[in-house]
Amino acid sequence: MINLRIIGLALAAGFCSWVATAQQCYVIDARGNKIAGSRLTADKDGNLSLQIEAGGAVTNFRAGAYQSAMIPKPRDVQALEQAYAGSKLDAVTAAAAKLYPQYQYLGWGGMISYYEGMAMLDKGSPDAALLLFDRGLGLKDSGTEMLTKGKIQALLALKKTAEAQALVNKLTAAADPATAAFAFNARGKLLAAEGKKKEAVLQYLKTLLLFKPGTMVKERDEARQAVTALLRSMGDSRASDFEKMP
Repeated sequence: MINLRIIGLALAAGFCSWVATAQQCYVIDARGNKIAGSRLTADKDGNLSLQIEAGGAVTNFRAGAYQSAMIPKPRDVQALEQAYAGSKLDAVTAAAAKLYPQYQYLGWGGMISYYEGMAMLDKGSPDAALLLFDRGLGLKDSGTEMLTKGKIQALLALKKTAEAQALVNKLTAAADPATAAFAFNARGKLLAAEGKKKEAVLQYLKTLLLFKPGTMVKERDEARQAVTALLRSMGDSRASDFEKMP
């Protein structure tokens, strides 16, 4: 359940500077140099203040004069993740809309956009979800890969197959197993939407055959169900075999 107390305390500060007291705070300056510190704050316009050492000097960065910044994952973002995992979609959208302005300059705007976008997608609003995924991707901070996956799902729901295909092509060669499995399944959806059922089955089979049972559970379940449905629609007797596949 989302921690409303934590969010309430955070929002009480309005657009004041947000603080993280940990050595993982850092700023990537305009030249690409990583400058670490013990305390990082951002105002509502994106101007940053980084304290290099506890009680020490502070370096300021004007908005637009740095590439990115990051603080440790805030408890608010953890609570947002838990709320989405618990399918508390209304809580996610309500909290995310308020949290985004607080953390957009501190490395977590992308993840907040992802969870808000997924909640909107689950609520049947792919247009709104697509805008949120694009907003998050524009920040180029945390969650870029997850935002790309979310955008593909939104594009598929909107039947924007050409755009979805272009993104899937970028993900297919990914070394990360979860990303590769997602890409195979997404390509299967695209082919099925075009009426290319046999080709779609082959894509889903990549997920089932390249990843062992017990791994990529969500992706393999999706592929198994899709293969079964496609084979049945083609009158293929092997459908029941795949349905029982571990």
